[in-house]
Amino acid sequence: MLLAIGSFLGCSRTEKSPDVADSIRKSLDRSGLKNVSVAQDRDKGIVTLSGSVPTDGDKSQAESIAKSIATDQVVANQICRASSGW
Repeated sequence: MLLAIGSFLGCSRTEKSPDVADSIRKSLDRSGLKNVSVAQDRDKGIVTLSGSVPTDGDKSQAESIAKSIATDQVVANQICRASSGW
């Protein structure tokens, strides 16, 4: 009976996604995208980018960097483009 329960519990565990937040953070910093934040939910396999950048190109670049590192995870790009004034 205990063996059956142990087998069931062992099978019900899901493997967490690899921790990539620090690698993404370092790559963003090297690219000058220091205003972009990185959060990761390893249980769900989601990397979330947030913050603000001056151009759409910067937003796309940040997403591209994250996707190249978090290859088997979903990248949610919630970065806002900072307005240049009123």
